[in-house]
Amino acid sequence: MITAGNADGGGTDDFGGGMLNDESAPTIRNCVFFENIAEKGGGIYNMDSQANLEGCTFRMNVATEAGDEMFNDNSPVQLRDSIFFGNRSLAGNGGGLRNWNSSPTLVNCLIVGNVAGDDGGGLANRHASPTLINCTVADNSAIFGGGMANSGSPTLPVITNTIIWNNIASEGEAIHNYESTTDVPTIRYSNIEGSGDSGASWDPLLGFDGGGNIDGNPHLVGLGTWDDNGTSGDWRDDTWGTGEYELLPNSPCIDAGDNAAVPAGVSEDINGRPRLLDVPSVPDSGNGSSPIVDMGAYESDHLPRTLYVDNNSADGTWAGAYADLQDALAMAYTGDEIWVAAGTYTPTDTGDQTISFEIVEGVEIYGGFVGGETSRDHRDWLANETTLSGDLNGDDGPDYSNLGDNATHVVLGADNAVLDGFTITAGIALGITTIQADLVVACIICLSHLPSTTVFLRTTTHCMVPGCITRHLLPS
Repeated sequence: MITAGNADGGGTDDFGGGMLNDESAPTIRNCVFFENIAEKGGGIYNMDSQANLEGCTFRMNVATEAGDEMFNDNSPVQLRDSIFFGNRSLAGNGGGLRNWNSSPTLVNCLIVGNVAGDDGGGLANRHASPTLINCTVADNSAIFGGGMANSGSPTLPVITNTIIWNNIASEGEAIHNYESTTDVPTIRYSNIEGSGDSGASWDPLLGFDGGGNIDGNPHLVGLGTWDDNGTSGDWRDDTWGTGEYELLPNSPCIDAGDNAAVPAGVSEDINGRPRLLDVPSVPDSGNGSSPIVDMGAYESDHLPRTLYVDNNSADGTWAGAYADLQDALAMAYTGDEIWVAAGTYTPTDTGDQTISFEIVEGVEIYGGFVGGETSRDHRDWLANETTLSGDLNGDDGPDYSNLGDNATHVVLGADNAVLDGFTITAGIALGITTIQADLVVACIICLSHLPSTTVFLRTTTHCMVPGCITRHLLPS
């Protein structure tokens, strides 16, 4: 760790609180630059240098003027697998990196939670043309260009396979270009917030649309936050709570990058996972042969899982089984299956009638298990009745009495979902009792109460309901 540097001696002694490189070409690996301060380049200042950095972390460094983590001055720096977070440029540009007359290359880098007093919360480029490949730039803030600010000519960044998301600025939250419509980035196969996707809807103020770009929530595991420790006017005790910037299984960034952009010799992501991994449940939308690289610094390794639910899990039949179906639904993503053991499950124990079992897009849910099965073929949905009930308080009486406090809708679904092997009962809809899925198969549907003489099963388009039984239907 390189820490507690304080560059305030005038001239070049104002540069690079953690490290100063002047006409040099060091290789720096696996180093942490922490709580250094300087006028420029709180963490590191590269002047006429060709530094190569790999696996380094810059955090909580401060520049009183510009480039708080790293200032590159006429320096073609190479950066790989490095993290920049929680750094500040108090009065200047480039909360994370400041590039001046420089064209650094950044591969598999995470630039998050940095703050600039003027422009370029993540990166500020002037007369500079950096290349970003498989980087994640998020949660940075500035007045202009929360993620990136570009000024001067020539300034021609190239951004590929990169996520720029959830940055904050008064103008240009993702990217702000000062000079013209010509000195702007070229952006390819990247997820840029506010871009409008590639094609006719693309926002040209962000840069040139090189194709393959998207504008959609990347579904990162968790975003970071600043904590001012109760002293909002004093930055000195502020801390950055690092988020988790890996991709959730429902991210549109999975298998959506450009394989041709991955540099030779780069075989791993920032975490050391293979840089090219296929997620079978996600259609390839990027460029190249499968496996397709993801957008961002992290490669998703999500494979379809089977989640287990057993509200009598004390028998130990399925190790790690959820007792509540809602808990399993909260953890499920496209391609997953949920196996549910025999028993009765209600959407909530709070009495809130508006809460339902909300099926997850692309998830298949199967009932009829004893618990402990290792194959779906071993279940018997008729013998092992698995009930989804709207009787929230367990107080329904005979002959459909005492239904007023039941759930309005027992089940709500989503596209490409499967519900198989359940008894669905005791819902009391004031409009239409709803089971909504693409495939409802082998279920007993007991719709307890409807306000008309007609029973409705509302489904998604092209839904199939083979092998289902309806019984005990009661109109009002």
